Amino acid sequence: MLQIKDNQILKNITLFNKNESIPILGLVSFLKGLNLKKYFNTPNQAFYHRSYSFVNLILIYFLGVKNINQLMNSNFSKWIENGKDVFYRICSDPFINWRQILYKINKRILTQTHIEQSDKTAPSCFIIDDTDFEKRGRKIEFIGYVWSHVINKSILGFKSLNLCYWSNNTLLALDFSLHLEMGKNKSKPQGMKARYLKERFTKQRTDRCPSLDRVKELTVSKIDNAIKMIKRALKNGIVARYVLMDSWFCCEKIISFVASIPKMDLICRAKMGNSKYTVNEKEYSAKQLLNKFKYRRDVRKKSRKLKTNYLVIKATYKGIPVKLIFLQIGRNKWILFLSTDMRASVLFIIETYQIRWTIEVFYKQTKQLLGLGKCQANDFDAQIANTTCAILRYNILSTIKSKSEHFSIGTLFRSINQSLPNPNIVDMIIKLFNKIIMICSELLDINFEFILQKIFTNENLSNFDRNLLYVFCNDETCETSVSKELNDLTKIKVDYYEKV
Repeated sequence: MLQIKDNQILKNITLFNKNESIPILGLVSFLKGLNLKKYFNTPNQAFYHRSYSFVNLILIYFLGVKNINQLMNSNFSKWIENGKDVFYRICSDPFINWRQILYKINKRILTQTHIEQSDKTAPSCFIIDDTDFEKRGRKIEFIGYVWSHVINKSILGFKSLNLCYWSNNTLLALDFSLHLEMGKNKSKPQGMKARYLKERFTKQRTDRCPSLDRVKELTVSKIDNAIKMIKRALKNGIVARYVLMDSWFCCEKIISFVASIPKMDLICRAKMGNSKYTVNEKEYSAKQLLNKFKYRRDVRKKSRKLKTNYLVIKATYKGIPVKLIFLQIGRNKWILFLSTDMRASVLFIIETYQIRWTIEVFYKQTKQLLGLGKCQANDFDAQIANTTCAILRYNILSTIKSKSEHFSIGTLFRSINQSLPNPNIVDMIIKLFNKIIMICSELLDINFEFILQKIFTNENLSNFDRNLLYVFCNDETCETSVSKELNDLTKIKVDYYEKV
């Protein structure tokens, strides 16, 4: 029969932490409030609900371990009921809709924390960007070489396209997709030799499994997928005032799509390329417009706050009204910004675009601290599952941070990690407690079962102390039969440890 098992890790985390450990209690309280069991379809033959294992997957990096194998070989394994194969089966299950789970949890976060626009100078934004996931194994499913713009060379791995939502100084990662690059050499698809392509892991998927949609996204262009992500976010009731992106994503398809959505505008970097903009019924490239207007006093202006010169030109691009802002960043170097918001000031557009940098911070912190892109499993479904878990770890920290602004994400993560009790010390204390009961019962010939029952029902004992004593008397490490008999005598329901 399927059981909703109480999570031992969450219970022991709160064992020796009260009001003085706000971050760690915030993590436990948040996980318990998600009610994860309704997001997972658990097979009938499973002994425990999948939400029990999913919480442990989320907690892995907070416990100071980096993968399932390290978790099961650590001291924390004594707090976990199932074996490591249960975790592997969940991660590789093609019928788990990880995108739906991510959106449901994010919507619950937005509902609970009421993250919404509170200041006109800090509008809500969708942020689109991509990053590299470098891998080591050539046998990973669909693995290949992709071009890294960071180091300007090809690396073995995937490209990850991400959609984030910024509002009220809080960033949440909403959606992602993994992509491959076929390359220009048709004799070596994805830059891989034929023998390496044959050695890659393969897996059969049915037409109705959500995993197949993820596989199809591998070859879809990032521009098309970015548009689908924004549509998906709007369909889930998440609305933003602006869409922010860098120059790589600036193209006719995205500009026309954002312009077609009511009450939404685009702010992005644009390339100084050959794209034609219509000004006074004549077509000019970005460089031609710059050369035409940069010496005109009626167009060229100086910003004291930005401490630089700029040009503002109203034009149309493929029939769409746009505002072009040329910003001087060096003696002879100019960069171009494009916005579909014709009423916004130059300063507002530049300051709003700076919000885009938060997704770069998200990449760095999630890769360094929370395991984004670190999965080396051969199964592509496991890559999706682990990426989802890493994103949720960040979203949880970001939500806790929004309630305590004096913490940064890094400080919050280290505070939680350092506040965790040592499993060996917890067991030693519980065993010592039960040994003392046994010794006192033998030496003094006292019925401690009756005394403990009176202690539980005493009004002077706080709820926290009562719950703590209950854990001590009912833990599996107890070396006495007092725990079982006491459980039957008191029949205390511990609401403090709600089932996840």
